[in-house]
Amino acid sequence: MKRITIVAKDYTGLLADVSDILAGANINIQSINAENIETTALIRIVSEDAEQAYHLLVDAGFHVVSRAGLLVKLKDEAGALARVSRLLAEHEIDIRASTWLNNTTACVLLP
Repeated sequence: MKRITIVAKDYTGLLADVSDILAGANINIQSINAENIETTALIRIVSEDAEQAYHLLVDAGFHVVSRAGLLVKLKDEAGALARVSRLLAEHEIDIRASTWLNNTTACVLLP
């Protein structure tokens, strides 16, 4: 089993949209966890078919992470990202990518 995480703007029906896409491809969900952080939704799914689920959801326009990710809440001010990325670098943690979700939240992907 493998885990994927969907990071999306939260809206009514998001979980229904995601589960409809997976059900349409006959993908069984072994475990699901959904949470809301302000206007951002995080949906973690465990499935034997996580790779297929990943591709289906990406094709449907969702931002999906299939590796370790870190959601960081930052102040909306100059230097906020610099401080976090410096701290990770000092601990020899490489950042693969960073995506801003809103004015205060960044999704940092680790290797």
